[in-house]
Amino acid sequence: MNKYDDATEERIRAMENALWNDWSDNDWHDDSPKEEFIRRKAIEILGLEPLEETNAENLVSIDDKVYFEKQAIAKLLVAIMSESTSKADWNKRCDEVKAANGGDYPSEWYSAIIESGLMESMLKKWQ
Repeated sequence: MNKYDDATEERIRAMENALWNDWSDNDWHDDSPKEEFIRRKAIEILGLEPLEETNAENLVSIDDKVYFEKQAIAKLLVAIMSESTSKADWNKRCDEVKAANGGDYPSEWYSAIIESGLMESMLKKWQ
């Protein structure tokens, strides 16, 4: 593993410690090692050039980007569907979501709409 000089490593460790104290577990997911992400963020904040094993593109791994994109899609789905005013409106919105996704529901649909209980609670309102 490549390392910076001792003084730089000390600065990075101090920044990592500060980030650990500010980072809640709710801001995290299981797919990417938290230690690695915290180190990349510390290097970025300190304005250092990443070493070769560090992902230089925004110092965020591809897994992190995918995770945050999926979270944004799930939030958008919840926002769209929770504004439904009737069962017919719900069905219309379902069709629109599927059409925008090439005829299928997005992969985030099940967790955001079904598992969360949003669909069940919305449909109960119109029974």
